[in-house]
This record gives sequence, structure tokens and C-alpha cells, in this order.
Amino acid sequence: MNTIMKCFLILFIFSILITGCNQNEIKEEYINQDKKSISKKSDYPQDSLYFSLINSIQNDTSLFLASSLNYSSNFGSTHNSTALIDDKNIIHQLSGIEHDSINETTFDFYYLNSKKRVSTELIYSYQKDSNYYHQIISFYDTSGSCIYTGFKDFEDLNLSSEKPYLIADFSKRMDDQNTLNIIQQQRGFETNFRGFFTLEFYNLNFIKVGANDGFYSSMLAISEETPLIKKIRNNPDKFIGKPLILQFTNVEESDGFAYQLLLEAKLKP
Repeated sequence: MNTIMKCFLILFIFSILITGCNQNEIKEEYINQDKKSISKKSDYPQDSLYFSLINSIQNDTSLFLASSLNYSSNFGSTHNSTALIDDKNIIHQLSGIEHDSINETTFDFYYLNSKKRVSTELIYSYQKDSNYYHQIISFYDTSGSCIYTGFKDFEDLNLSSEKPYLIADFSKRMDDQNTLNIIQQQRGFETNFRGFFTLEFYNLNFIKVGANDGFYSSMLAISEETPLIKKIRNNPDKFIGKPLILQFTNVEESDGFAYQLLLEAKLKP
């Protein structure tokens, strides 16, 4: 009997150690789970860990929203991005939207300890007879490897959460670099002076900024002829390609016309 009891105690202690190790791994992930029952949102067994991360970031009121300029490409597409950042300027969520003549594509990236753990890509097609959305989601481990990719199609964006993701027959590791470049104004999305433009219908003068290759550019309405703006306007050739630091806000007219309004411009030192 003593031998049986000893074996039982050893097995019991061993099971506690195994459970404790698994719990510690989950704690190290720092993904706060809701203790209430969570309906399955995909066919990935541990998906609640990743969806809880998404929810915790989206509901974190301590984070600040940062917005990029709206850029247009020479092909007619438009690009912008936003980020949820903390007081140390660390990005927790990065979002980007691209418009072209066929689709509107929205990218979302979620980070834990500055590592990408979830990404989604939502494609809305303009060319379908009815609303059509195609969405892809990918989960990543701490090394950045994609461990799951799922997809779903739906027609009503408001009801999209009711449809679970199904595992895809491919693995998609979504790249966040372009979206990051937009919010950080780098690698093609710089804010160098490129020229001026007048929109006579609204009686607005715009300053054009972008990278020196001219592929992506952004237009901002000039709210005030500051000494720097006057200096640039008097000798624009001298300032072509010079980097600027810009502060702006978004404005929408009563007829729906929306644009970026320049609040302040400085030359980069």
C-alpha cells in the first residue's frame, strides 16, 4: 500500500509541475483572457489567446491614436495609416488602408512586447454586384513565425464577427513594413517639399510633399502664409527636395469634400 501511495503521490506532483509550467508559459505570453466563456472565432485551438490580445489593445484607454498623412501614388491609389501608441511611443496596433480602382484593403497588426502576434487583411471589392468582403487572419509565435492563417468571406461587415475563420491551405506572413513606413514618414513616404498647387473651386492653395522620387505624394491646404511658406514660395526651386516637419489636421466641408489642413511647417535641421 505504501508503494502504491508513493507512486500516486509522484504522479500527482508530476502532473502539478506540468500544469504549472503550461500556466507559466501562458503568463509569459501576457495575453489577458476573459474568464467568461469565449465563443470560437476560428478553428485554431488556442485562438482565444490571440483574440483576447486584440480586445485588450482595442479597449486600452491609455493608448494614444497617431495618424499619418494621406498619400497618393502615381497610379492613382491612396494610402494612409494609424497607430495606437503608449506614452513611450511604442506601437501596440498598426492599421493601414489602401484604395485603388478595384479594392479597398485594410491591414491591422497587433503587437505584444513589440513583436507582431496577429495580423488581418480585409479586402472589400468594388466590382462585385453586391457587397463582398474577404478577410485573412494570421497568428505568430514569439519568433515571428506564422503558426496559423485563416480566412472568411461575408457580405455584411456588421455581421462579420458571427462567422468564424477557417484554416487556409496556405500560410500568409503579412508584412507591416509599408504601413510602418507611412506612419513614420520614411522609405518613400518622406515629407520633402515638392511644389504648390491651387484648387480654385474651393479657393485653396496646397503645398505638396513626398519623397524625391515623386511616386507617393501628399497635399496639404495652406491655412496661413507663414514666413517659411512665403520664403519657399518666393524661391521654390531652392527648396525642392528639402525635408519638412509638418503638423496638420483633417477637415471636411459641408459638401463632403475632405482635405488635410496644414497647421505648421518647419524645415528639418
